[in-house]
Amino acid sequence: MARIEILVEEKSMKELLCVLLPTIVSPNWLINQNYFIRSFEGKADLQKNIPSRVKVL
Repeated sequence: MARIEILVEEKSMKELLCVLLPTIVSPNWLINQNYFIRSFEGKADLQKNIPSRVKVL
């Protein structure tokens, strides 16, 4: 099964997505098993960490 990582700027967005996504995605998809939400400390931190997080197949 696929694995998806969602990168967000703030912890508050991560908390929102943790509540919202399970109602949208398939019940077979589980947070921290099939999809992961990673929060950063603002836009600059996110931009700095994108190259180490993104893997293109």
